[in-house]
Amino acid sequence: MAVRKEYRRPGRNAYSGRAPAPRIRRSDTLYVKALAAPFTVNTIPEKTLLAHADHGAIGPIMAANGGDSETALAQFAKADISVDARAARLQDEGAKSFVQSWQELLAVIATKCAALMHTP
Repeated sequence: MAVRKEYRRPGRNAYSGRAPAPRIRRSDTLYVKALAAPFTVNTIPEKTLLAHADHGAIGPIMAANGGDSETALAQFAKADISVDARAARLQDEGAKSFVQSWQELLAVIATKCAALMHTP
């Protein structure tokens, strides 16, 4: 799947002395492809699941020992990217997303139960 690059444009009267920073658009199936690993369960949003069913493919399965994760983490550190801060952010966003999905599921169940209660 080709990745289309988008660029941010300066505001109407703004001046930028440098080229706009590229904005990378991720594949809608990236996390399914990248996180397939032995002995794991991966929860994903329905939108991602449907996209994967439509046009996704599983890539190579992640090595059980983490593969080259130490090398990747070292590259993040070298680029001055805080893995701990990113991990905390991902955990926070993931927990919020899970709670939202759980509440939506409970609302659907409540609606279905109410409908059944009023069915003769």
